[in-house]
Amino acid sequence: MQRRLVLTVMLFAVVLAGCAGGDDAAVDEAVPSAGLPVDLDGKDFTLASYAGDVVILDFWATWCPPCKRAMPHLQDIHEEYGDQGIHVVAVATDQQGAQIVRPFIEKSGYTFRVVPDVTQSLSHDFGGIRSIPTTFIIGPDGKVKDKFVGYQEKQVYIDAALAAKGP
Repeated sequence: MQRRLVLTVMLFAVVLAGCAGGDDAAVDEAVPSAGLPVDLDGKDFTLASYAGDVVILDFWATWCPPCKRAMPHLQDIHEEYGDQGIHVVAVATDQQGAQIVRPFIEKSGYTFRVVPDVTQSLSHDFGGIRSIPTTFIIGPDGKVKDKFVGYQEKQVYIDAALAAKGP
């Protein structure tokens, strides 16, 4: 009985922390040039459209507790740094796509760009996202500057984005 309790607690801790996975896109690797799936507003766009700016690209899901905990941080960064060339793009990995993601985003009042990745094509382009949240900091040169797996405090994202932006 005690062993089962320990295993349950350990499993719960892994879910809350985000599971460390395999090899995603490497730091200083160019990001894929393929287009992103259509965003929640029905607009096509590519990461290349952010050339010269920093992008915080966050892979997440509506059912993921650490992802939901990080979302307010991303909204704050979007509001505080968006006009300074630091953009937030949240890639939803939910298989139900916009049908489940849109109500979550609207209810929460998030205004950053959200891209459902129902086919997992973008996740695949970034090396196969194995745990969420996984967040990439993409520099003005279009290369991955940093990567975080699991929940991070807001300042971690800010510091990484400002470092990627440079002087």
